[in-house]
Amino acid sequence: AQSLGFADFRNRVDGVVDIQADFAFLHWFSNGPCSNEGLFRKSGGAGDANIVCSVTNTGEFRSESGRMVFPNAVNTYTQNAGATVLAGGGIVVSSMTLNAGALRGAGQLSANVVNNGASVEPGASPGILEIVANATPSIAGNYTQNAGATLVIEVGGLTPGSEHDQVLIDGAATLAGTLEFRQLNGFEPSQGDALTVLTAGTLAGAFDDVVLTGFPTSITAVTSVQGNSVVVTFANTGGGQNSNTNSNANDNSVDNTNDNTANNDNVNSDNSNDNTGAPQMTPDSMTDCGSGACGAGAPMLTLSMIVFLGARRRRIHR
Repeated sequence: AQSLGFADFRNRVDGVVDIQADFAFLHWFSNGPCSNEGLFRKSGGAGDANIVCSVTNTGEFRSESGRMVFPNAVNTYTQNAGATVLAGGGIVVSSMTLNAGALRGAGQLSANVVNNGASVEPGASPGILEIVANATPSIAGNYTQNAGATLVIEVGGLTPGSEHDQVLIDGAATLAGTLEFRQLNGFEPSQGDALTVLTAGTLAGAFDDVVLTGFPTSITAVTSVQGNSVVVTFANTGGGQNSNTNSNANDNSVDNTNDNTANNDNVNSDNSNDNTGAPQMTPDSMTDCGSGACGAGAPMLTLSMIVFLGARRRRIHR
């Protein structure tokens, strides 16, 4: 694998960093800062791209192929806006803190995740997000969701992965905040239909609110803990539209009906940033991006197999 070293790194709002092969992305100081405000992605190479710095993301950090690996325990990942997307690839980082924005996609995320205020949206309409352990660096694969955060599960049927979203957690899951179910493909569960939302090595806490978005008002949902899994059971009395019903069996005190229009302000995980006219730097050779992620006709800078171009989750309150 080839490598690139730097003393400080900032990818601006209109910038693109595209790692097209296995690569070492090195900070000359092992835990120096790297900030991404634009698009930072790995689009090629079945192996690992090592990122030896601590990343603060407010743009889109996207893994499409192989893995984006933070090899040192001191190299952390913090998201204050924007999105982290698994779109065919994986991410390995000892500590991932999500303060805002979204975590989307299916596949494996090897991290200890603390979700303070983001929207976690597993799958690719639908799919399964796995939060897994890792040997080097040592990662337990824990997930902590705090009061300001939301887990969004799309439901288009009762089969996990192909019909509804699911989260599988190797380590400990500690839960609070909101669990939101979004109707997918017009699916209406029957009386007594149940599905498993989340399974973990150990489970503590409970979601504070359960929200149904897009379902008829005749449909309600109750969550329960069965072993180390969170299970939702639906009730359907027939008739009605636009249900937004909260019901949480874990505290037996939440059973509210509210009216809400669901809007999805998140960036689609299949979208790429439009960077037409972005400034450029040329350490090697120039090629034409054509109509790819860099924007129609914009020039692209190629350094071996890495490309540089100059550089909303809306929580539904019940």
